[in-house]
Amino acid sequence: MESSRTVNRCNYRHLGGREETYRFVSLEKLFDDFLADVAARRRR
Repeated sequence: MESSRTVNRCNYRHLGGREETYRFVSLEKLFDDFLADVAARRRR
């Protein structure tokens, strides 16, 4: 459940020196996205 503080709040992620908007859905999705970003970075 989203609180009123997070409904209209913009979220960002920092990746490779860039700042991108990030749509927060859930902690599980955030964690999965983080692990995917780490794996992609390691493949470089």
